[in-house]
Amino acid sequence: MKPTKPSTSKIEQRAEEAYNFMKGKGFVTKQELADLFGWQYPKSDRQIRDVISVCAQKYPIISTSVSNKGFKVAGAGDMLGVDHSIAELLSRISELQKRVKPLMDLKQKPSINATYNLFGWA
Repeated sequence: MKPTKPSTSKIEQRAEEAYNFMKGKGFVTKQELADLFGWQYPKSDRQIRDVISVCAQKYPIISTSVSNKGFKVAGAGDMLGVDHSIAELLSRISELQKRVKPLMDLKQKPSINATYNLFGWA
């Protein structure tokens, strides 16, 4: 079965399934999540990340790029992992902000031949 990006309601349902599967366990790998949904891994990597993204917006999911162990529902004893996950997320935000600046600069500097209309520079 070829994985496709699920609809919003389907992805939320899968996020709940992933959460229920992960809670009370240690780290869960992408392969284990692919097996849960009947997907082939690594073909389903993007879909798994989408599910985890939705899940992590509601539940404290930790994952670190350093250990590459997978994903885990964080508990009170996981503060080191929580701190590490927060640091990684803040670092990504910082890097993305750096990429936005040149684009915003271009958008704010119209070319010589540009005209401004109701929708902005054209």
